[in-house]
Amino acid sequence: MDDDLPLASVNRREAKLDAAQGKAVLLAVRKILSRPRLLDVTFVCEEDQEVPANRTLLASRSKYFAKLLYRDMKESSMERIPLPTVKAGSLQVVISFLHGCPFWWEPDRCADGLVDMYVLAKQYQVNSLCRRILLSVSTRRYRDGREVGDLLKAALSRQADKISSNVVRVIYADMVFDSKFFLGWTKDAITSVLSSAWFQPYVTEALIAKAVLLAAPGVPARITVDAEQDTEVCALGPSPATCDSGAKKAEDPPTSTKSAMPPGLRASGVKIFDAEPLCSLSWEDVKEIFEQHIDLPFIEPSFVVTWIEPLQILQPKILTALYSAVHLLFSWNATGRIIQNALAYHNSPNTYCAWCGAG
Repeated sequence: MDDDLPLASVNRREAKLDAAQGKAVLLAVRKILSRPRLLDVTFVCEEDQEVPANRTLLASRSKYFAKLLYRDMKESSMERIPLPTVKAGSLQVVISFLHGCPFWWEPDRCADGLVDMYVLAKQYQVNSLCRRILLSVSTRRYRDGREVGDLLKAALSRQADKISSNVVRVIYADMVFDSKFFLGWTKDAITSVLSSAWFQPYVTEALIAKAVLLAAPGVPARITVDAEQDTEVCALGPSPATCDSGAKKAEDPPTSTKSAMPPGLRASGVKIFDAEPLCSLSWEDVKEIFEQHIDLPFIEPSFVVTWIEPLQILQPKILTALYSAVHLLFSWNATGRIIQNALAYHNSPNTYCAWCGAG
């Protein structure tokens, strides 16, 4: 008899029964989506695609749907609700989540789709799904800079600020930054990172500058994007003076130039990315980034001479000021090192100082 059992044992048994009850209810709720008779409202989305749902479940989990389906709004009496600008795939994820189904970021799910789901979840006040998506953004193992750049670009275009902030934190904490990192990035994505991210110590201004340059067309460098395929992504092309965002492709491109496909999951019959050009910046974009978002005086003079000056991306007056600033900076550093060495020598034991006669 339960009356003879210790209180702790009774509590454990009750907890197990409650957990079993909750699990049974959740399984029953999930099965509602597979029972058409219980789906009493249909959302007609973009391209007339339909997403059916149970209005009571939607209203019980979202204040937005409670107001839409049960208040004095015209949709409360409609069995078919038009949403002509909403993508059915994104809405289906939100509806499935409200019907008890878990959210998973599929490996082949595009960045635009993920951001679209987040924007819908925020609009429909499904805060638990918003938090789940943000957690996925923060914990996902990104393949390369291209993948995280696509996500940041999509978030910026939809003003999904929390996703953008999470992406920037991931770039700072977890991503390996190299000269190929900005391949395929837009100007807005690059400037948002340079404006808000504190890179790890090994990321120098010269490395950032090189990554920006290699995301533009016409840079005389070839980079291996995939170790398995020696793919050239930015072959020698038009000069910066004749290449901008609207420039046409050269009529006779070098025969060595290949179309580049970013590395990623390669499953039979599954297309992960479209073959878009990886050189995504115009030379006007590059000039703006260099003049407003890169600390030029901290770039090594050899890099300025080898990479920046030949490409003519900086105005002569800016280039002259840059050389002057670099000269002063390195002169100050050299003087500082001399003083530091003298002080260290003076403070070392058993040392006679010729300056002050101390020993």
